[in-house]
Amino acid sequence: MIIISKEFIPKELLRDERRFAFAFEPQQFYELSEDFLQSAHHQYVLEQFETSNSIGFATNKGKAIPVYNPTLCAILTSHKVLVTLLGTNQSLFINGVYYQDVYTKGFEQGINNFFEHPSRNIYENTSSYLADLRSHYYGISNQQKVGWIFFKKYPPRKINFSSIFDWGYIGGMLYKLEGLAIQYPTVFEDFFKHSPIEQRNDSSPKSQSEGMQVQERPVKIDNMPPKEPDFENYLTDKGKPLLPFLQKEYSNAKPERIAYMLFALKDLELIINSFSSNKTELHAYLSKAFGDIGTRQGLTININNLDSASQYQEQKIKAEKRMIKANMLKK
Repeated sequence: MIIISKEFIPKELLRDERRFAFAFEPQQFYELSEDFLQSAHHQYVLEQFETSNSIGFATNKGKAIPVYNPTLCAILTSHKVLVTLLGTNQSLFINGVYYQDVYTKGFEQGINNFFEHPSRNIYENTSSYLADLRSHYYGISNQQKVGWIFFKKYPPRKINFSSIFDWGYIGGMLYKLEGLAIQYPTVFEDFFKHSPIEQRNDSSPKSQSEGMQVQERPVKIDNMPPKEPDFENYLTDKGKPLLPFLQKEYSNAKPERIAYMLFALKDLELIINSFSSNKTELHAYLSKAFGDIGTRQGLTININNLDSASQYQEQKIKAEKRMIKANMLKK
């Protein structure tokens, strides 16, 4: 993997980085200018991607973080990105290197949330596992608007901290998938061939500019219909009858309380033990069952916090267990 270092950044910019610091709110969108897309730095990165699947940047700790999209890589390694403040005609320079930390956080979370093979033995139920991976890679499930491949093929045109985090999150997923393909070359021999995606006629970079907000038409693969999001699939036979009560009690609950509910159900053996292995899917299923429960990131943070719960958090889990058990006794 190629690493782009500060050697490619003009010395005059390194001496005065504050000139290109962010001047607006972190959630403000910036639209990339054509000048940046035609810049020598962007063209250099595009050329490097012709012979490399990813290009990385080095963190302050010396760790190499891969980026799978050339335009995003050019942004993250440039101290001078000419953009337009979205909704205005105001042009300004931003320091793309300042986005590296939030990309890295998304990348690390993507790695942690990558759904491993249920039995950790890839040679068991291989076809089912690969079909699931392909559905995420190519974006062919009903609840997923775009696949991971989108983040490799199409350049971002509108960026903010939240969108860069999402690109980092998918980058972590791609990194794990790439590792599996290297580790099991025979199993993944045909994985990246014969893409099931039917390209849209308007698939220009401009029409694909907002990442998660673009809708690719779902396509079936291997004659298997996409799975419908249904939280009941996570519940054990003993837990399934409780779903109506849970939906009434936890409707539109905050992600913190949803996490307490999940761990209470786990302690009561009412939910499968691997419920948190794929948090992207879990969030989709929970959102359908319980309504507005916050973002996937918020849910993930709260679940991760309870993996090593404090004494106070244990008491909160017990309180949820008592309430759920009381409802079970009524039946």
